Amino acid sequence: SDTEFGVEGTYLFDQGFGVNAGAGYKTQSRYYYGYNFPEGVSDTTELPSFTDDQVRQRFNTFSVHGDIFNGTRTAANIDYKAGVDLYLMDGNPAVRENGIDLNIQATKWIADDAPLDLKLRTDFTSYRDTSSQNLNNIYFSPSYTTPIAGKYRLKIGVNFTSQDDDFDVFPDVSLNAPVIEGLLSAFVGAEGSLQKNTLRSLADYNPWIEPRLRIRNSEYTRIYGGVDGTVVGISYRAEANYKIVDNLALFLLDRSQEIPKFDVLYDDGNIFTLQASATASVIENLSINATVAQRFYSLENQERAWHLPSFSLN
Repeated sequence: SDTEFGVEGTYLFDQGFGVNAGAGYKTQSRYYYGYNFPEGVSDTTELPSFTDDQVRQRFNTFSVHGDIFNGTRTAANIDYKAGVDLYLMDGNPAVRENGIDLNIQATKWIADDAPLDLKLRTDFTSYRDTSSQNLNNIYFSPSYTTPIAGKYRLKIGVNFTSQDDDFDVFPDVSLNAPVIEGLLSAFVGAEGSLQKNTLRSLADYNPWIEPRLRIRNSEYTRIYGGVDGTVVGISYRAEANYKIVDNLALFLLDRSQEIPKFDVLYDDGNIFTLQASATASVIENLSINATVAQRFYSLENQERAWHLPSFSLN
């Protein structure tokens, strides 16, 4: 069962700026798949019994956020946004996590199609069970996008990251070029960043995990290329990408426990993905979207990418 409620609102001021704020509460409850009974059980053997709380995984999350942004273009042709996101999460057995995410974004329009972007983000997470863990990330991402010869579009940027005094630099570059005007365009690019694996993100993907876990960052660099366009009213995109990942989160079921749960494992490796998507407007105000992807994993230590999908269709 899932229970969720909240409130959200946006107000635009006459002075040209806007404020958005919201708060919410969510309870996510799941029962485990089954239980392990002792071997050699007979009709006269007294079977173990479990209470509802023993076989149920429940997470409670309270979140609040607020943003301020420009509602209209400023006189200096600068768009801006600053915001904060905060959450408090608890689960059983006796685990607790909280996080605060601060971000500032600004875009200076050199021309109508040439933005200079600056993004600064600080993301702090604190996790506690029988001990405490902290995972604090800082991101600074400048980039500039410009047209070339009136047809091509080039983006040049970098993503500077910091985690526990470990500094990394990831690319953020792309190039788009028309092949058949209005029908087909080609693109290539490379990007990279840190992706947090926290109790909140891992339990959202797999609510049957063992909640006493180690939170870590995944570091990834993705190189991609493909084509997109529109044909007879259908927008499409086909892409191939190669992703190098350190600390990829995997989910392996521990069947030795009395109540089996998924352990979170981390491994390094790479992922090659072929994917395609399409959007068609059937009638006014009604669209159909489809996405298909096939992934090929290669890991350093684990036999498989446990419980990560190789094939997906939406």
